[in-house]
Amino acid sequence: MKIKFTVNSAILALTAVCVVASVGMAFKYYSKSDMKNNADLSIATAYEKNKLEQQKKQEEEKMTKEKQEIHEQEILAKIPGIVFWGGSITAGVGGNGVSITSEIEALEEENEYFIPVVNCGVSGETAKSILTRAGAEKLYVKEFTIPEKSTDVDIELMFEDGTKPSILRQGAGNNNNTINPVTINGVQGNISAVSVNNASVKYKYVFRRIKGGDEVKVDDKTEVETSYNGDYDNYVYVVFIDGSEDWKTPDELIELQKKLLSSCKSDKYIVISPTTGDKWKNRELENAMTAQWGEHYFNAREYLSFDGVYDAGVSVTNDDFGFMIKGEIPPCIRADGFNLNEEGYKVLAKKLYQKLIDMGYLIK
Repeated sequence: MKIKFTVNSAILALTAVCVVASVGMAFKYYSKSDMKNNADLSIATAYEKNKLEQQKKQEEEKMTKEKQEIHEQEILAKIPGIVFWGGSITAGVGGNGVSITSEIEALEEENEYFIPVVNCGVSGETAKSILTRAGAEKLYVKEFTIPEKSTDVDIELMFEDGTKPSILRQGAGNNNNTINPVTINGVQGNISAVSVNNASVKYKYVFRRIKGGDEVKVDDKTEVETSYNGDYDNYVYVVFIDGSEDWKTPDELIELQKKLLSSCKSDKYIVISPTTGDKWKNRELENAMTAQWGEHYFNAREYLSFDGVYDAGVSVTNDDFGFMIKGEIPPCIRADGFNLNEEGYKVLAKKLYQKLIDMGYLIK
């Protein structure tokens, strides 16, 4: 009985071992399966979490962008842009591609401003011609006949006082043509300036109608309607009349500046002094402009004849010092006797950029 019990016990023990082993294997199998399922669940949860975070981030970025766009629209409603009216210095002649406006645009981009800047500077134009492009001075034509065909016909242009314009002699400027197309006695066409000698000193004007039609007689002193349509009327005006062909006294220049400003609807403006001459020659003019324009006035001659030279970091010769002592812009920042060079335009642009900020005309 004792031996039989032992055998049965062994059988039972062996059976128990087998059962335990089977359970262990099953547990091991199901544990691995559960771990795999849990891992898959964790990955799926992390993916969903990341997806939700990305969606939230995109929604926040969209809201931020929309708020920024609304903010920009509100600013542009107040200040839709800045327009510079002037001649060759405004156009950037002598700057090797650098101009006041191109530098201000670069400074705006660097400092996250976004107010558009327009260059309406055309080389070779007198003050009244600048005013004509701004819609502030009327242009007239003497009696002539517009032919049936679209062909050039000589015309004689004049201002109301009989003086001659200088428009278009060196092109229309920086793709901001506010002259052509013109309308004369109901006929639309284009005016061109044509040199009549090799030295390009004298010019004549021709008119070419855009479409053929009936011959049209034009009476003496008929107004020439330019293409300027007031696109910049609400812009900040920067007035830079430098040449002196149309004015001889401070009062005459100030009247021209007033007339140009009267063509815009904004009360935001800056008036820049002429850059030629020295402090003694310009004293009366600059005093008059200071009294007339107050905080809106910027004395470019004064800045560029001393501080601007050092701001430019250029080498200064004894000849340059001679100019600076007199308060006259030295050759080291001039391209010629009238226009600035690249360094001159850069420092003037930085100074005007700061002036625009100080006046509240550049805002973020």
